[in-house]
Amino acid sequence: MAVAVKVCGVRDAASARACAAAGADLAGLNFWPRSRRCVAVSAARDLVAALEGVTPVGVFRDQPLGDVFAVASAVGLGWVQLHGAETPADCAALRARGLRVVKALPVRDAADLDACAAFADVADLLLLDAPTPGGGRPFDHGALRGARLPLPFLLAGGLTPENVGAAVARVRPHGVDAASGVEEDGAPSPARVVAFCRAARAAAEVQR
Repeated sequence: MAVAVKVCGVRDAASARACAAAGADLAGLNFWPRSRRCVAVSAARDLVAALEGVTPVGVFRDQPLGDVFAVASAVGLGWVQLHGAETPADCAALRARGLRVVKALPVRDAADLDACAAFADVADLLLLDAPTPGGGRPFDHGALRGARLPLPFLLAGGLTPENVGAAVARVRPHGVDAASGVEEDGAPSPARVVAFCRAARAAAEVQR
């Protein structure tokens, strides 16, 4: 099977170029003002250029939909990721304006997966994450065993170059996502970005 690779928290040219060099599929640019990974709209335009073919995804959390659309338009984003308590109606409103939507949901146990059904017709992808997004802690992947989800999903939460291969083999997600797991000293490390992409892809090749 093929696996999509998303690197989140890209906020400088070096890490954007590393995503491109490593062949990442998606790169998350964080626009939530309270995040330490937040980037300015003016800087994001330059990052999109440096990504050289990697699809940029704007990451937002409980922000007014008008602000989300305004940032997406200013930066030239086709994808947005909603990482808060956004509703199916919120997702539908953004899709109606031409954006593709990744809806992030926290997973503590199998019961949390019931929330996925509400987004079946209003999102393009799900992102299943630990209860504390960006905290670098994995959740129990056993909750996903045998689960029938309504959309393809990206697996997130504590993934690193060292453990992503095992996660891909165990869960077989559509894709994987990392932020803190590819950082050194609080910023994305080009070497770890490359290692993460290689490890995820190698594990996916074995599953073919």
